[in-house]
Amino acid sequence: MEPSSAPIHRGRVHWQGLLLAVLLLTIWMPNYTTQLIFQVAPKAPNVGGGVLLYVNNISTDASVYFWYMGESIYSRKLILAHSYRKKRTYYGPAYSSRMELLDNGSLGILNLTAKDTGYFTFRVMKRHYQTEELTRHVRVYYVPLQKDPGPTRKGPGHSLSDLYRLSEVLGGYKISQEVA
Repeated sequence: MEPSSAPIHRGRVHWQGLLLAVLLLTIWMPNYTTQLIFQVAPKAPNVGGGVLLYVNNISTDASVYFWYMGESIYSRKLILAHSYRKKRTYYGPAYSSRMELLDNGSLGILNLTAKDTGYFTFRVMKRHYQTEELTRHVRVYYVPLQKDPGPTRKGPGHSLSDLYRLSEVLGGYKISQEVA
């Protein structure tokens, strides 16, 4: 028998090509498993202060997002809806002038009251009517004034400029100037 003229390491070249193809597909294909993140900052907001309902990892194919007060999605509990395509914000019955929308979809609430304690729901509608929804509970704490507070400094979340700084720390977004 004559020795084969084929290379001895023929299988190795095949696996290297397959590994290269898998690597390139992994790098080039978008990651669809990124989970939506919803955080409350500060974690223990006080009456009279402010809070940032921070949303991150919104899908790139999101067309509309909604903010609701409460755990369920009722039109009477709608705070606002924002359309990416139309670049418009629509305010619902639960909207208050103390609420500010950020460019990334996060919601800032200033001058908190005890009535602001409760659930907030964030819902994203994608292009093909797929939705993602997250709900978080926000508890607003009452801190009684001390008799002699001495020199005090406001904590984060007490003013609009504090929310700007907090949003920059969390994601670098500025407050939206869009009006319906």
